[in-house]
Amino acid sequence: LEEVKPGIWTFPVFTEAFCDQLEAELVHFLDSGLPRTAPNTMNRFGIIMSELGFCEHLLDPLIYDHVNVVASRLLPAFCETLDSYRAFTVLYDSTANGDKDLAMHYDNAEVTLNINIGGTWGGGNVVYYGLATNKDDGPEVEATLRRGWGVFHAGLELHKATPISNGRRHNLILWCRSSGVRNDLCPMCFKQPNVVATNRYYHEGFTVPPCDASMVQDVPDMSSDDLYD
Repeated sequence: LEEVKPGIWTFPVFTEAFCDQLEAELVHFLDSGLPRTAPNTMNRFGIIMSELGFCEHLLDPLIYDHVNVVASRLLPAFCETLDSYRAFTVLYDSTANGDKDLAMHYDNAEVTLNINIGGTWGGGNVVYYGLATNKDDGPEVEATLRRGWGVFHAGLELHKATPISNGRRHNLILWCRSSGVRNDLCPMCFKQPNVVATNRYYHEGFTVPPCDASMVQDVPDMSSDDLYD
């Protein structure tokens, strides 16, 4: 465990062998021609991990059994129990059509784990500027991205990816969410959220427990097991 600055740490997450296997599987998926959804408007070539079925037996245990414990020790002020997440890859590539950089932003997450899974590159690292709620939070720092290692920080940490000058960088992003925090304050607009019923794929980490069968009539074609507020 290495502390980059107060509130930002790096540590090993995956082995080289696992990174090889994961990248190979992602390539197989892209080569299959199956439809996929871009993670967001800023990353055109990433993959949403739930579309590959990688959550139940891979990412669920990683986040709920391990990242949750780390978050409770390192960033207790930003989260309660982690109870949902959004996992996706990003690919920065210096070739003509590749995504080269990413503008400054903060994440729709209580805590984020950003893991490098492959590539060799020049430029293209991640620079951190402090919390969105406190922009004078010390000097900016650049995190070194080593294969298999993750950078762990609060979702509110302002950061950007600098332009990649050569090669490629492939990362797995875990936006880890805590409904006990975001139910009271939306992490994007910093206002009290107005929560409406939806399904497990669009709940964005918000809940208003308990979800019960009486709510099904308001959301057609969903079982009570699928309901999140």
